[in-house]
Amino acid sequence: MIKVIIQPSMLPRSTYGSSLRTVIDPDGWQRLRRAAGRTTGGACAWCGEVNLASGWRTWETHEVWIFDLATKRQRLAAVVPLCRTCHLTQHLGYARREGLEADVVARIMLLNRWSHIETAHAIAAAEHLASLRGRTAWDLDLTRWSAHIVLPDWPALFIPADARRAAVVRTITGTP
Repeated sequence: MIKVIIQPSMLPRSTYGSSLRTVIDPDGWQRLRRAAGRTTGGACAWCGEVNLASGWRTWETHEVWIFDLATKRQRLAAVVPLCRTCHLTQHLGYARREGLEADVVARIMLLNRWSHIETAHAIAAAEHLASLRGRTAWDLDLTRWSAHIVLPDWPALFIPADARRAAVVRTITGTP
């Protein structure tokens, strides 16, 4: 059995603009980033790259989410240090817009030892799943991360979907 290293992914449109960096304070984000980086000694968790090619001085921090349709909750499962290319495998739409899709496809193929056809099928499945999930307004569940995150407006670390969207709009527009 072949071990899959990278499963391509896309976030649902209904979650756009609400990464952890738009929800938690900058210090909390840095605490999470540092904790993630310590798990791999600063190397990419998927490809092992340490020198971080492409001019990146540090890893990027990827949020791994679990979407539970029954409860309409998006739960933060892990925070993982990744190099730029591995991170973009989880944000296929963004990679396309930036003209980096070929690099992402090549990375998926290399690490998983997949053919173009296998990779194309996995990407199509990721697009389909993101489309289905995009029909739901997701509550944000950060409860597992109380050691790293403090949210004065949501001390239980649970943000209802309507409050989450309002916070994104405030962030984007710069309104208090």
